[in-house]
Amino acid sequence: DKRVLGTTTDLFVTHRIRQTGEWPGPASDWTPPERLPDTVNSDSIDQEPRITPDGKTLYFMSRRSGNADIWVTHKQPNGEWTKAQPLGPAVNSQHTDHCFMPLGLPGEDSTSVFVSVRPREAGAPPTADLYTSKLENGAWQPARRYESKLLDSIGLKCRLNAVSRDGLVLGVVSVHDFGRFHTMVFV
Repeated sequence: DKRVLGTTTDLFVTHRIRQTGEWPGPASDWTPPERLPDTVNSDSIDQEPRITPDGKTLYFMSRRSGNADIWVTHKQPNGEWTKAQPLGPAVNSQHTDHCFMPLGLPGEDSTSVFVSVRPREAGAPPTADLYTSKLENGAWQPARRYESKLLDSIGLKCRLNAVSRDGLVLGVVSVHDFGRFHTMVFV
């Protein structure tokens, strides 16, 4: 899109106009992509969007503050998006924070998981770990490292998605070394 200049990335939206047939369907099932307004996009990297099921809240990663952090914007009743704001210190750190996704486990609908490259303890070197935060009474609670020996054994984590059915949980960890490889690990 000619409105995206240089090395930036912007967020766009498309709507599925034909609701039948296989997912995702051909291009003709979708409206042309529309760039979200400048209240959402910036002259920096904006990517990794996640919209809530009601379509009213959009979370995404942006580097507009100089560091990769999670940002949020809300859709108003008139259809306009509010000015994007950083999610805040309960989730964001002075280190890289990205891939803010729903945890996907039963009973944890208000819990999100994300990747942060931060020290596990004061004075330790930053490591890529998965963190969770829960939305309670409209506020995100302080992030906690998702402690798991299995997940700790996987280096270069990008994101964790999970789905549950019939009492079983399938987790998919996206693993990559930027620019070299990208694989999925099923757990």
